[in-house]
Amino acid sequence: MPSYLSPVDASGRVKICIMGPSTKFFSGLSAYTICLANALSKSNNVSVALLRNSLPRFLYPGKRHVGRRDYLLDFASEIRAYDGLDWNSPLSWIGAYLFVRRQEPEVIIVQWWTSSVVHMQLFLAIANRLGTRAKLILEVHEIVDPPGRKHSSHSALRQINERVVGVSD
Repeated sequence: MPSYLSPVDASGRVKICIMGPSTKFFSGLSAYTICLANALSKSNNVSVALLRNSLPRFLYPGKRHVGRRDYLLDFASEIRAYDGLDWNSPLSWIGAYLFVRRQEPEVIIVQWWTSSVVHMQLFLAIANRLGTRAKLILEVHEIVDPPGRKHSSHSALRQINERVVGVSD
C-alpha cells in the first residue's frame, strides 16, 4: 500500500475526496464515480466534489437527458457531497475548495476525461497545494479533447502525485 494511503488516525480509515461528474449530465463516468465512492466508503471516509455543469448544456451531445433523475445509482448516505462545481462560475470553484478543505482529505482522486473541465481541476489542484496538501491521484478515462487544448492539461498534470490510466480498445 502506498504511504499516502496509510491512515493518520486510530480509526484506520483514510479520508478520500473524489472529484468527478455529477448526475446532472449523467454518463458512464458519473456511474463509475458513484460506484467508486460507494466502494471506497465501506472502509474509508469518502466525500465527493462534483462537476454539476461541466459545459454549456447546448454543447452536450445528450442534452435531452440533462437533469433527469431516473437513474438507479446514488451515493451511499454517509458520503458527503458538494454538487455545485460549474465550468463558468469561479465562485463555485471557491465553494468546492472550502468544502474539500472542511473534509480534510488525505487523498483526492481526480477523474479526468476532458480538458473542458481542466480550469476547475487546475484551480482546485493549486488551491490544494497551497492549503489542504492532500495527495492527488489522477484517474484518466477515455479522453475527449479538442485539438490544441494540451497546454492547459499539462499545467494540471504537474500538480498530480500519482496517475491511473484506463485504456479502452
